[in-house]
Formats: sequence, structure tokens, C-alpha cells
Amino acid sequence: NNNKNDPSDSIFNTTRITFELHDPKIVPLTNSYNLYVTCKVGDVTVRKRRKPVPTGEIRSGELPPSLKRVENVTITFNTASNEINYNLQRSGRILDFTTTISTDLKILLIGDSVMAQLAESFDEMTGGVKLQSRQILWEAWTGHEGGTVVGPTRGGGVSAFWRMTGLLSQSMKGKPPANAHGGGWSYFEIGSLLDHRYRVDIRSEMNAMTTVGAFDAVVFRVMHGWMEIEEITRDRLVEAIDLSYELLGAKTVILMNVPFTNNVKTMDDYWGVQDINDNIRHIADTWHENRNDDGKGVQHVLVQDYDAFYNHVIWANALHLGYNVSNPLVASRKTFEVEGE
Repeated sequence: NNNKNDPSDSIFNTTRITFELHDPKIVPLTNSYNLYVTCKVGDVTVRKRRKPVPTGEIRSGELPPSLKRVENVTITFNTASNEINYNLQRSGRILDFTTTISTDLKILLIGDSVMAQLAESFDEMTGGVKLQSRQILWEAWTGHEGGTVVGPTRGGGVSAFWRMTGLLSQSMKGKPPANAHGGGWSYFEIGSLLDHRYRVDIRSEMNAMTTVGAFDAVVFRVMHGWMEIEEITRDRLVEAIDLSYELLGAKTVILMNVPFTNNVKTMDDYWGVQDINDNIRHIADTWHENRNDDGKGVQHVLVQDYDAFYNHVIWANALHLGYNVSNPLVASRKTFEVEGE
């Protein structure tokens, strides 16, 4: 429901997960958990000899018009072949909204510092700030979260984060944990997450307690950058999926594919990342053919198309700057990806 301005406060409901979209002036994102945001509003500076030096630019904090609310705007594109024009009329919000989430699912996000920031936002969306139900279980190093849990979330579920620099693998058991390379892990981290106790209902006077026990879903941010392209193989991806059930109890795994970032430095890197993403899609498409009929193991593998989201933001900004871009509704996926990057 995207018409409500006040987030739902109900702790229990009959749905597994729902979201509501809000006007940010009414339900702002407070960014309470991410204390390391460096894109501050005001004068833009760069550090020289450990001192901030103004660049003369000013960061307003405002989204560009192409990413805000628009009303009855007609945009003209060329097709991928640049032969004909294509008009698209649109209205509504693009990124100018905030989100609240209600869920009774127990969800674990695994990944590096980028996933840490996504988890911090997700924790706020699921009610961690309002319910004051978030705890830091351990620090990766001083001042930097290694494992966190929001329990309960709005809706009675759990939102958790586990910092890791490589896909979950038995070969990395007992190796140095994040922020060391490789994805080292131990049963200490698993026990800290699964054995975490929290109040069933924050607002109840009964003070009934429960434990996480097992997760319903695990979300992996595939850690290209910490992992070399050749390390992110189909076998390594499948092993991480299988271990999500064996170690954490999850029957659903979501893989975030790899976007175009500063870690993609050459065209060889680019095509290597496309191979990774093709592997991710193929694993998800064919998982049902290999899953266990007895209900054990991971039953569902889904893809969060992080790559496409990145490209849509780049594409929208390019359009705003006046570049001649193809219409993503008719362009092939390959054309859109190459053009966006």
C-alpha cells in the first residue's frame, strides 16, 4: 500500500512481508545506524595532507529532477538502432520516497561494507529505530559492526546482518573473519546469530522471550572486489546456497547480482561480471530441478537485480544531463547494460 503516510505499527499480521511507501517529509529516513556517511550536505571537500580542502562545489542534498516526482512528463528516446523516436509519458515518484517494511520472516543479510549500509537502512525500514529492538552482537573491528539483529521487527520477524568478505564456504571455516580477505567464518558468529534472544513483543508487559533459532531467508551480496572474478564460480555460488540451509536453516536464498562499480576496471572485468550474473540467473532459473522433494535444503533461489537498478539510475541521470539514450523498455538487455555503463 503506497498511499499511507504513517508506517504500520502492528506487531503481528497475517502476511509474511509487506511494504509501504511514504512522503519523506512525513516519514523521513533518519539514517540512525550508518554513522559513516561521507556525502554530507554543504561544501564539498577533498582531503589533502589530512586536511579538508574545499572544491568550490556545494552539495544540496536534492535529488535531480529525473529521480524525483514528475507529473505528466513526456520523454523522447531513440530506439537502440537510433532509427525512430519513441515517446514515453510518465508520472509519479522515482526515488523521492521512503519505505517501511512489516514482516514476520527471519531474514539474514550477508556481505561486505556495502551490504552493511544496506542492512542498516533495512533495519530502520523494519522498525529497529521505532521499536528500539536492534542490537550489535559483535564488532568486526572497533566501531564497525560485524553482526547485528533487529528482533522483533515491525510484524514480529527478525532482520540480521553478518559482515563477510567472501561467499560462505566450508574451505573458509576457521579463517580470519571480516575485514580479512576470503570470507573467513566460525561457529561463534553462527551461534551468536541463531542463539540471540529477544522479546516477542516489545510493547507487551508479559516480557516473553524467544530465540532466532533459524532464518527463513538469506540474502547474499556477491562480494566482487573482495573476491576475484575467477573465484566467483558456479560451484562457489551453489556451495554458499547449500550452506545457508545447513548452517542457518534458510530455505530461501536471494543472490544480489554484481553491478557496474569501481571494481570493474577493464572490459575483461566487465565481461567477467556478466558471466557471474549469467551464472546467478541460471542457478535461480534451474534450482527447482535440483531441490530435494523431502522439503529439506534450500527450496527457492531468487535474484535481486542490483545490476539493473544501478543501470536505471545511471540511465536516468544521463537522460537528465541531455545524453541521447535508448528507451530501456525496447532496448535489449545487452544494449541497456552497455549503454548504462
